[in-house]
Amino acid sequence: MGQNLAVDWRSYGPRIDLIPQFAAELVKSQVDVILVNGDAAIRAAQQATTTISILGITEDMVGSGLVNSLAEPGGNTTGVSIFATELDGKRQEILIEAMPELRRMALLADSNATGSRELKALQDAARARGVELSIHQIASAEEITGAIDAAKASGAVALNVLSSPFLYGNRQIVGAHFSASVRTPGRAACHSSASHGRSRRQCEGDHSEPHCRS
Repeated sequence: MGQNLAVDWRSYGPRIDLIPQFAAELVKSQVDVILVNGDAAIRAAQQATTTISILGITEDMVGSGLVNSLAEPGGNTTGVSIFATELDGKRQEILIEAMPELRRMALLADSNATGSRELKALQDAARARGVELSIHQIASAEEITGAIDAAKASGAVALNVLSSPFLYGNRQIVGAHFSASVRTPGRAACHSSASHGRSRRQCEGDHSEPHCRS
């Protein structure tokens, strides 16, 4: 990249099983700083090294237990909390308002990124609007089609995909299967990743590649 800076990067995309391997490789390369995105990648880096500085970017560094506090993170990890999960409720609210006839909808969440407290809050908020919300948590790409099939079986005609680097990496699979299963609007939070070089956007659509608009 420059005369005094070299970047050794890894992109795991939907293959979250590769994260520990990549973290170990970066440590073995004796890099000066490890920049990681998402809870799973940050934890893998923390397990791989206690001496190399780790800069993490995720929903809530403190809430996820990755650092003690933002002011005094402790250890070799610091980072940025983007609090994208706060927008999950707003997206759900907009989707409900866009479909006045909506009575059943589904939620797809990354079990490694979204806690039970947020899921319950979203479910309570939907119930308050007279909408039944079924929650489907997944931890691997292989579970996506099964979760969407279960959402369809529950009678859901709308899908809210929560913020997650993992789900963003699998957005094509989610969009394609959901559009094939339920011919109604889907709304997803698209996360940026270093490998895609995109800004965070709000996405919606019922195509195999949900179109994004800023």
